[in-house]
This record gives sequence, C-alpha cells and structure tokens, in this order.
Amino acid sequence: MGADVTADHLIEVVHDINAIETGDGVAFDLGSLSVQEIREHADYPGFRVRVGASIGPWKGTAPWDVSTGDPIVPAPRQVRIDRILGDPIVLFGYAPETTIAEKGVTILERGITSTRWRDYVDIVQLGRQGIDSDELFRSALAVARYRGVTLEPVAPHVVGYGRIGQAKWAAWRRKERLEAVCEADLDEQMALVSSYLDPVFDLGDTT
Repeated sequence: MGADVTADHLIEVVHDINAIETGDGVAFDLGSLSVQEIREHADYPGFRVRVGASIGPWKGTAPWDVSTGDPIVPAPRQVRIDRILGDPIVLFGYAPETTIAEKGVTILERGITSTRWRDYVDIVQLGRQGIDSDELFRSALAVARYRGVTLEPVAPHVVGYGRIGQAKWAAWRRKERLEAVCEADLDEQMALVSSYLDPVFDLGDTT
C-alpha cells in the first residue's frame, strides 16, 4: 500500500470518496474542503483535512490527520466498527496500540510544550476499551527508536502542565464539547494518560 501524501492528492481522495454511491445518507460539502500542513518541523509530511458533512438534519465537520514516517507496529489489520443500524463497517487500519504508541511518544518529545489536547482524550478512551500491553510496548519501542527518543514514563515530562496549559485545555475541551469524556483539570487528565502509558513505557529499551 502506498500513496503520495500531498495536499493535491488528498483533495483528489476526498472527491473520489464523495463520488461513491453508498446510500448511507452522508453528504459532503466539497466547497468547504480544506487541507492544512501540520507538523511542519518534522522529517515527514503531515496534513489536516477538514470537510463539511451532513447526515439528514445534522451538519458538522469531518476532520482527519494524514501523515507518514512512523513505523506501523503491529501491521495494519481489519478493524470492525459497529453501527447503530446495519452491519458493522470493516476497515483496514491501525491497531489501537499503534495509535496510543504514536501519541505517547509524542508526549515524551514535547512534554508540557504540546497543545495536542485531543491526544490526551484519545489515549484514555482507547485505553479504556482494552489494550494489549505487549503490543503497545512493541509499538512504542519501534516509534521511539525511529524518532530517536528514550522510551520512559511520561509522568515526569508533564509535571506542571496544568499551571501553564489549564486555560487552553479548558477552552479546547469546551469548544469541542468533550466535557462528558475527559477531565476538567488538565493535570487529572494527564494522570489518567500516565496510568495507561507508564506501566508499559517504564519497561524502556532493554536491548
């Protein structure tokens, strides 16, 4: 599997997706489509795609980030997503451990300078669904080695985060309407994040 990760190609992908007739009632507003570069200082490209979407009377924005570079461990696999109505959707995607590993190693890199608030929600929500500790360790170790980062607990890297980031965390949490799924206090949210990552990351690179 491979594709060019460029803004132009991603625009083509969204147009191709929109052209597929599925009868699911989802409509995209291609006039609102935007692609912005993210992770500008990384060694590999990344883009944030946003497009307006509607399902019946509901209207919102469908956002997703696209990037390359990190090793994918374990390999991509079929993922089942349950729907309220109809059969589950089966997609080819990452294991949850891969996503958690990428986000966790980023915490080691950026510490309290990071504003990737959604990562802290994603890690906890995925962790609550159950993770394979061995797979998470393998994935985190692969990502850390690739990025040249020492795999170690994240808790020491986020000491004092609430003191400098609480206002921004609160504003983002309110804007995204995520009050029901994450802690109001940033330090408490990071304590939850650490509770899922640190027992695994504490194993470090023993080879």
